[in-house]
Amino acid sequence: MFHNKHRHYRAIFFAMFMVGLLLAYFVFSVVSSPKTYAATSSTLNFQARLETGGGAIAPDGYYNVQFNLYNAATGGTALWTETYGYNGGAPDQRVRVANGYLTVNLGSITAFPSTIPWDQQLYLTMNIGGTSTTASWDGEMSPRLALTAVPYAFNAQSASQLVTTSGSLTSTLSIQAPTVGNQTFQIQDQGAAGTYNLLTAPVGSDGYVKLQAATPTTQQTGGLWVSGTARVDTALQAPLLDTATAGTLSIGTGNATGINIATNAVAHSINIGTGAAAQTISIGSSNTSSATTITGGGSSLKVANGGLSITGNMTTSGTISTTAGGAAGTGTQQLASNLYIQSRGTNLVTNGTGLLGNNYNFSGFTFDPQNVYAGGGSFQNSTYAAGLQNDELIPVDPTHTYQLSLAAESVVYVSGAHAYFGVAPYDIDGLMIQPEYYMKYPGSTDTTLAAPLNPGDTTVTLTNAAGWYNGTANYNSNFAWYGYTNSKGYTYPNYTYTRNDSGDYSSNGSSGAWAAGGISGN
Repeated sequence: MFHNKHRHYRAIFFAMFMVGLLLAYFVFSVVSSPKTYAATSSTLNFQARLETGGGAIAPDGYYNVQFNLYNAATGGTALWTETYGYNGGAPDQRVRVANGYLTVNLGSITAFPSTIPWDQQLYLTMNIGGTSTTASWDGEMSPRLALTAVPYAFNAQSASQLVTTSGSLTSTLSIQAPTVGNQTFQIQDQGAAGTYNLLTAPVGSDGYVKLQAATPTTQQTGGLWVSGTARVDTALQAPLLDTATAGTLSIGTGNATGINIATNAVAHSINIGTGAAAQTISIGSSNTSSATTITGGGSSLKVANGGLSITGNMTTSGTISTTAGGAAGTGTQQLASNLYIQSRGTNLVTNGTGLLGNNYNFSGFTFDPQNVYAGGGSFQNSTYAAGLQNDELIPVDPTHTYQLSLAAESVVYVSGAHAYFGVAPYDIDGLMIQPEYYMKYPGSTDTTLAAPLNPGDTTVTLTNAAGWYNGTANYNSNFAWYGYTNSKGYTYPNYTYTRNDSGDYSSNGSSGAWAAGGISGN
């Protein structure tokens, strides 16, 4: 008997469950009934008598009833739920109660999932929802009903072993309990009549190579020894490829016309000859008249450590770099061609005379080998009002004086047009130094804040604003603050250089940080 305090109904269970060989056969407080058989079925026959909370027999009618199956006496999540309700009348699935008795076939509405562990202790609960077309549930009755197996179920449990005897000899086929996850073993249809043998292997081994789908998903453990020739037509995937004994491992020495290594679109680390012993790596044909090409991808081919010794000539159309550092410091050092060195000469502007025969260092221009002033050519640009620079930065010593010269001409004369030539300074981070980062309005006073400046403030209070611009030229109505630190960690002294400028924020660059007459008090 179940008692559920503060609920309307209670139930006396007379349960008779009939299932097939692969489920279980449970019975509780069995009452007299027609003979039953453990035939193959997917439902459980359940009977109970329903009483009110006061112990009276529940009135006759059609009731909303819900069943839940658990694998714990309390708590947990239901493994299966089946609800007998009005269902909108199409059809009405409520349970008929007569003289308090009700009978249902559990699993007839909601099938039992294949994941229910019938070989473990299970618990059943019932929830009554009244006779209305809209259920009003009392709550699951407690304690939960523990399902108990009958002798036939114990006999069915032995189906995990098949036993046959011949005289005093016995053969046993058993299925071991799984240790991880549910497992299904299948014997495939052979497609024709006949007698077939199952392959066997000694205990603790898997003595066969099993062919799987086109994309293998199951790992097999063991060794494979082929004394002849093994052929794989599509792909051989392995983290290690080696010889069984000391010797030479040959790849592509027979039919191969090309060998590809790490050609997919991901980053790779390819180690060749990285062992502790001295290594000899030969790349290319032994035919001296056959050239070997080494491509370093879209960027460059680099030698990270040690040295690279080359006997003979090496030709490259790109850059050869080493990360070993140079005499003047560490980092990436580049090897320069003789033409590159000659194009510099005593000139700080690389290829300034066009000696390289291209537009190197002048990527914004078009190289013209015909129009020659001095050297190998000239550089042209036909874009009007264009501001162009050379590509390489020029290191200079600010204590020295440098001479800058240019030969220029205009192919098409435009009245009133102007061309300017000069230098653009850059800081150590490669950022252009604009005038507002180091210059100030003539006559203005360097000053400090007289009051803290907080986010959202619209007024800046200064110690002294004497000489600050208060007119209508908006580009003069900006200010800079000091304490700027570059990427190297160096902080520039006050009133020298800073990239903290109000003109770089919001619309201050076009409208100024304050309007005309916006400065008062000085």
